[in-house]
Amino acid sequence: MKQNKIFLIVFAAMLIGTTFCYAQKDTKTDPRFDKFMDKVNTSKGIQTTPNLEKPTSNHFYKTYQDYVNNNPAPNILLSKGRTEIMGKASYTVDKNGVIDKVSVKELASEYWGFCDKYGMLHRLTDKDAYIVIVLGKITQYVRTRDCSGTVNKDSTFSLLFGMSGQGGYFDYASKGVDGEIEDLDASLKNGKSKELEKMMSDHPEVYKLMLEDEDQEKYIKDKYRKRENLTFKLQHYIREYNKLP
Repeated sequence: MKQNKIFLIVFAAMLIGTTFCYAQKDTKTDPRFDKFMDKVNTSKGIQTTPNLEKPTSNHFYKTYQDYVNNNPAPNILLSKGRTEIMGKASYTVDKNGVIDKVSVKELASEYWGFCDKYGMLHRLTDKDAYIVIVLGKITQYVRTRDCSGTVNKDSTFSLLFGMSGQGGYFDYASKGVDGEIEDLDASLKNGKSKELEKMMSDHPEVYKLMLEDEDQEKYIKDKYRKRENLTFKLQHYIREYNKLP
């Protein structure tokens, strides 16, 4: 009985401490802690501080070329991000100073995509939004609702969170930047994907090299992140393919 009491007291203290930490996070954290975490994340190549000064942040683009030319759509900015009810997603936007929730479908009818506050590019479709990992002849994505990511200081991409870590999301790709987005249905074991094989059919040697690469810890040095390692293996070989004429 005494041990049970001690356990309950310790558990209650932990719960209070956790609640306090979350409260602190929502209000104001110790700048020394922020500095420490920035240093830790920088050592991992991850930029966690919102890049609000980046010209692309929170902007929408009518076409991909507008994004390339840094020509954002006028009078609209991403405001508070994404909400989803009964499988239907919307984004809170600021249109001419009016804050409103607009469905993904409605946004996709007018805009190619947008950048979030970190400067991360998302492509819009009738059904959902997708984080862009690689742009080019083959463009690679993960679905925005399933993952969280950020841009590294060297402009590469970091996947910070998959819904279950081991398989809560899928890999997607399209031919070019405007092609239909297809589920790659990639094998966790070796990256095998009939859809990607089809997309790489003019350079089958790249696809063959990818299949021969069975190292499940090569791209993320963590044996518990095999799912993410697959995404970045696909990223590597898609980039290699995109370099070819």
